[in-house]
Amino acid sequence: MRYINKLILLMLVTFPTGVMAAEEWVEKEGVVREIDLASRTAIISGFRYYFGSSSGYQTPEIELIYYSTAVFEMLEVDMKVQFHFTSDKPWRRILRLRQLPNDAWLDNDELPDAIPVTGSKGT
Repeated sequence: MRYINKLILLMLVTFPTGVMAAEEWVEKEGVVREIDLASRTAIISGFRYYFGSSSGYQTPEIELIYYSTAVFEMLEVDMKVQFHFTSDKPWRRILRLRQLPNDAWLDNDELPDAIPVTGSKGT
């Protein structure tokens, strides 16, 4: 027990600025509106998000319906998604993204993408 207390104290002294702290992230839901394969970014419900490099550095975990594995290039416009991202400057970097069913209701009531379509014109 004494050893563990000394180790914790050493870590606090060695890393006083919180270097070892986990990244702060935010969870959101939205609709993919635009995808830029060259810059590896996507606009989701009005905000641009970065998906890391193609070489695997900072590549997010992506889950798509009907696929056991998925990558950024498999995303499609109008896809409903739930995602976690960091608000690091200058980019909002996606950490994890999961596709939602097409009939899912989004939690972001203030966004236009979250307003469900109740019927078509003429009905």
